[in-house]
Amino acid sequence: MKRKKLAKNILPPLILILLLCLITSCAGKNSNTKPSASNSSAAKTGDGSEASATLTIATFNIKHGAEGIDKIAEAIKDISLDIIGLEEVDVNCERLGYIDETKEISELAGYEYYAFSKAISLGDGEYGTAILSRYPIESFEVIV
Repeated sequence: MKRKKLAKNILPPLILILLLCLITSCAGKNSNTKPSASNSSAAKTGDGSEASATLTIATFNIKHGAEGIDKIAEAIKDISLDIIGLEEVDVNCERLGYIDETKEISELAGYEYYAFSKAISLGDGEYGTAILSRYPIESFEVIV
């Protein structure tokens, strides 16, 4: 019963975050969009490199970092996605030494932009879902 309640709390924010990031990244009003030499628009990533016409998105259940933050970040780096949703993320929880998993994984995997959505309180910390993005997250809102 507890697992069903947890899934009910985590999945709607994750889906919403993914949609918001997708809309924000593809809306065409991104301040990092500049005309190219051929007078057409070319979307830019946060680091200024040109974005491809294909947006790659996936989710990854990191199981609160039980396999190790370095290993998770390396796996994310290896698949080289534009946007990745993370499930079962701890922020400032005792079991991993009170670290912000979203921030740590984002830095180690090379993603400049990230956002976390709390599903539940867990001890002194929070447990929920997160988004890592190569594109700026211009706005972020959780609707319950």
